[in-house]
Amino acid sequence: MDFKNALLIAALLLTCGAPRAQNARPDLAAGYTTAEGYRSGNPFFREYYVHGVIDGYLATKHGAGSADETQWLRSCLRGMKTEQVAAIVEKYVASNPAEWHRAMAPQVIAALKQSCGA
Repeated sequence: MDFKNALLIAALLLTCGAPRAQNARPDLAAGYTTAEGYRSGNPFFREYYVHGVIDGYLATKHGAGSADETQWLRSCLRGMKTEQVAAIVEKYVASNPAEWHRAMAPQVIAALKQSCGA
């Protein structure tokens, strides 16, 4: 394959992949992700978004000296894998379309509280 054909193939691949890459992750520059933005993300984004929210929740509550406020979450998550937690959140979001325009992070915590009976 000559350089000209390789360049053409690379350009086509980049062009075809661009729309998917643009829609793969919501715009975080807005300050927070809404549930609608979360839903538009790819599965990898959604799974790790949930993981990040939980990480942040645990870190901020613990850092504020209120580690006891995280006990319910730690008990709830014990033995769960990230994809299971993401599935719980997915179900919650799908069941609450009236909340899709609102910030997503509180919905992650609400989904887990509902699922774990906290």
